[in-house]
Amino acid sequence: MFKRFQKATVTIMAALCMLSLLAGIFGCAKKTDIRDIVSFKFTYQTGNAMNADIRYGVTVDENGITASIKPDGADEDSTVTVAVSREFLDELESVLLRYDVGRWNGFNGNNKIVLDGKSFYMGLTTASGDSLEAHGYARYPSNFAEVRQELDRLFMALIQQ
Repeated sequence: MFKRFQKATVTIMAALCMLSLLAGIFGCAKKTDIRDIVSFKFTYQTGNAMNADIRYGVTVDENGITASIKPDGADEDSTVTVAVSREFLDELESVLLRYDVGRWNGFNGNNKIVLDGKSFYMGLTTASGDSLEAHGYARYPSNFAEVRQELDRLFMALIQQ
């Protein structure tokens, strides 16, 4: 009876170790609660030519809330920085919550058979110190296209006014 118990214990421990190892290999990370963002960065490529990327950022500090936008095809010096309201930040958080972007935390997609693919990066930090980081090359987390479209709408409206 004791040997059977001992064997079962060893089997359970081995299974738990294997699950822990697999979680580490596949980049499982804690879901991030996206509330009270203090910094945000989202970039993605639109092609393979020079300046074929879009970059959005938000910074919250003692001076207020600022957003930055580097449009597609523009060089780094063409980045536009504008002051935004708390409502803009609330809408950003609403988009990220609606599409459950907190689950992207730790995403590291890489399609190794694609040679001329596009990539993306998202990083954010909240006032409580939580952070999210996700990136991919020719591989994207769920709802990526919808999130990108919403962020394009939200940020590009700032420079089309």
